[in-house]
Amino acid sequence: MAMLVVVLCFFIVPVIMLIVGMVSRSHPKKEINGTVGYRSRRSKASQEAWDYAQELMAKYILVGMGIDLAIGIVGALISLTIKDVSVAGILMSVVMLIQVIPLIVMIPMIEGKLKERFGN
Repeated sequence: MAMLVVVLCFFIVPVIMLIVGMVSRSHPKKEINGTVGYRSRRSKASQEAWDYAQELMAKYILVGMGIDLAIGIVGALISLTIKDVSVAGILMSVVMLIQVIPLIVMIPMIEGKLKERFGN
């Protein structure tokens, strides 16, 4: 049972990213605000920049989710070969930290696209 929980944990980040990406794509936040959506100085500079940033965020989150899902599958398969639950738990923690990287990387990518399209 404990190993099943560990294996399922490899898919927490991709599932959350899938939900956020699908909601962001199908129901993007229309109004510029300080609480929901991709919020940065550049994205809030105009309505056009805001709309573009929300579109990019949804796209990049879904791409990142695919990468994270692949990483999760590899991590889950490796964890199934490990007999010690605590070692599998450490592997799970490392994999989940790695799965956050696409979320971090998308920020400069979106900012770069905003700068390219709208300037400073």
